[in-house]
Amino acid sequence: MRPNPHGVRYLKLTRRDNRAVFHWLPPHRLRQAALFRPVTLGSDFEEAVAKATDLNKRVDAYRHRINPPKPVLGPIKPMTVGDLIRQFEASPRFAQYAARTQQEYGWFYRNMETQRYDGKTMLGDMKARKITRQFAYSIYEQCVRKHGLESAKKMTSALRAAFKYGTLKMPGLNVNPISGLGIRNLPPRRQRWTDGQLTGC
Repeated sequence: MRPNPHGVRYLKLTRRDNRAVFHWLPPHRLRQAALFRPVTLGSDFEEAVAKATDLNKRVDAYRHRINPPKPVLGPIKPMTVGDLIRQFEASPRFAQYAARTQQEYGWFYRNMETQRYDGKTMLGDMKARKITRQFAYSIYEQCVRKHGLESAKKMTSALRAAFKYGTLKMPGLNVNPISGLGIRNLPPRRQRWTDGQLTGC
């Protein structure tokens, strides 16, 4: 975005009969969608700035409503799920994965650790040994609702790998809560048909 010479977004100066007139001109796409319309703010600069600033706050509130900022995990605390994931990503075991798998797992971890599966605390801030099998299944269910079955299975698999590593390295984490959740494998996209299936067509 080009800097506005008046220091306020969407504030424009025109001259009418040798008189300065300020206008607030919101982005074209917002005008086209009839969400915001241009406003004439008058000739007083300070008053125009105050009005434009207020209108800009309304635009920002609208943008925040339709596209809220992604949550960001704070400083990583020891013995948390975020700490476990970072340890796993820095481990020789993680380095053995193919580059594509490492990249996918990184996406999954950044997404999952900022979710509030209990409605209160981000997963990355939760103590790793406090994750129960029941809670792990609720993570899987929420992933299914948000991302679909196939992505949820991959995300859960990535989390299971991190916790498996944690059982070997993190004190007090003796059981992998992500194991044994009874998640069914999805059928392959391409299947070899039997003779019976072919003759039934």
